[in-house]
Amino acid sequence: MRLFFYFFIFLFLSFYFLPVFGASDKAAVQWLAISLLGFLGFTYFVITKSFKFKFLLNFLPFRLYSLFILLSILSIFYSDNIIISFHEISHLLSLCLVLILFFNLSFNTEINFTNISLLILSFGFIEAFFSLYPLINLTFNNFASVFNLVNLDVNLFIGVTGNRNITTASLIVKIPFAFYLFYKYSGIKQFLIFLLSSFILLPIFLISSRSALLSLTLISISLFCFNFYKNSSFLTIKSYVLILFSIAFSFIVSLYILPTSQTNGVKKLASIEITNQSSSNRFELWSNAIDYIYNNPIIGSGIGNWKVNSAAYWGSLGESYLVPYHAHNDFLHYTTELGLSGGLVYLALFFLLFYYCYKILRTNALIAITLFCSLLAYFVDSNLNFPYDRPIMQIMFILLIFLITKFKTIAYEK
Repeated sequence: MRLFFYFFIFLFLSFYFLPVFGASDKAAVQWLAISLLGFLGFTYFVITKSFKFKFLLNFLPFRLYSLFILLSILSIFYSDNIIISFHEISHLLSLCLVLILFFNLSFNTEINFTNISLLILSFGFIEAFFSLYPLINLTFNNFASVFNLVNLDVNLFIGVTGNRNITTASLIVKIPFAFYLFYKYSGIKQFLIFLLSSFILLPIFLISSRSALLSLTLISISLFCFNFYKNSSFLTIKSYVLILFSIAFSFIVSLYILPTSQTNGVKKLASIEITNQSSSNRFELWSNAIDYIYNNPIIGSGIGNWKVNSAAYWGSLGESYLVPYHAHNDFLHYTTELGLSGGLVYLALFFLLFYYCYKILRTNALIAITLFCSLLAYFVDSNLNFPYDRPIMQIMFILLIFLITKFKTIAYEK
């Protein structure tokens, strides 16, 4: 069962490498694959009569996530567009089923967090490779030209996701697991982790997504605080210095690659302005969502329907902006669709998971800080973008719910 558990995680993480099969939207293929995996896994447990459901009710995060899905299903009764709601609910049910399968597969099974971290690191490396492939190809053809570029289109680094911001968001959620391995290994293994983590960090600095850079900054600060929690032992300080060196090394390499005319990561992070224009109209999107919530606090538009209702707010802009499908804030987005109850339940899930990370500290501080940093990166992205609609991000979110809940349970069994 243990090997099957790791194989299941491997399959789950592999979905975003699937070919498009002629589909106009790559995400549709990924959602279909997630649904099929959930269905096949559920069928296996039913046939073998090994499916366990009652013990899931002991996990408060699972109950909160189930309540959120229940509120989404109930929203069908007041949905403005039922077809869209069914489409969105199918995604949520598929993810919930996969979460159930994770718990069933791990029932009475010892989980090796190092193996899981290596698995996540491997996929992070593959993502980074596809992102950097145009640069790698250029390096092999003309090495000197890489450091003398006059102009560099960062859209070249979209990788397997098809979007540069999604690429950086996916990488930054995985990078804490690479940092975890810095603390676990020494010698040649630690050096290899240094190379891998530097390689994964490079696309983040080349693309210079503000949300990813902000997450990386917060992760570095969190790890700094972790070192003090561990009483600043030599091994923890050494590992943290190597992590910072890995970040600095990737940043310096990006400086040599990026043309001087283009904004680098530090300048881009430092130049963040609290204005609507500098935030790609996010303030306007948030303002519209808040206005809709103010006028519809109890009953929203129905799950998946904000993409319909938001169009009314942008009619005056004409062709200057297409229909905004997302509120660029998952918490506001879900509140517009499910009312305050749905938005608060979704937000409460994150607060509970952060609290569980704190609880894990008493038995395994290193695992706790790793899960905290990864969840923190996802939380930042949830406040600035729309990871709820990205299969590659939802895969990691479901895995984080499972891992945090599982290790919190293990902590209190000891």
